[in-house]
Amino acid sequence: MLNPDGVIVGNYRCSLAAVDLNRQWSNPSNRYHPEIYATKTMIVKTLDSRRIAFYCDIHGHSRNKNLFMYGCENKEEKIRL
Repeated sequence: MLNPDGVIVGNYRCSLAAVDLNRQWSNPSNRYHPEIYATKTMIVKTLDSRRIAFYCDIHGHSRNKNLFMYGCENKEEKIRL
């Protein structure tokens, strides 16, 4: 879970700083989006030593039951911080 601080106060998508972390993935700030920045740093460091076969992004929904997932087929794109 990347936004436990927001979830604990009842936010579905936002961190405690009221930032929608789902919208910060492409260019996260270490200062303003440390959860996303750290996750991307971990992925890049892992890729230095081994292949990542699967990454799963699971989301809940504020009005519907159950959950949903997103996937990506772009195998050639490098992850950048």
